[in-house]
Amino acid sequence: MLTARLTDPGLYVGQLREMLRNEIRYTSAADGGPANLELKGGTLGPLSVFGAGEYAKGGLMTVTEYLGRTPWNGPDGRYGGGGDGAGKRGVAVWQAAGVR
Repeated sequence: MLTARLTDPGLYVGQLREMLRNEIRYTSAADGGPANLELKGGTLGPLSVFGAGEYAKGGLMTVTEYLGRTPWNGPDGRYGGGGDGAGKRGVAVWQAAGVR
């Protein structure tokens, strides 16, 4: 994402945003949190709190540190903002977490 943003903004705004929409569409558990998708059979697993943490740590933090608020944070660029990116997924993970 960072490379596309710096070298091909059209790719970043077009194809990568579509990729984000597909990621949300195909890997969201019933509560909106992220789930693992079995590629061979297309079966969606249960909410993956570990996967959500890895997603945030390994990808989302780097993008947010460099680019600031983006659609990967939420539809309006705020964490916890709703339907896209980390927003709705983050809320679902906090609600499912075993420790409060």
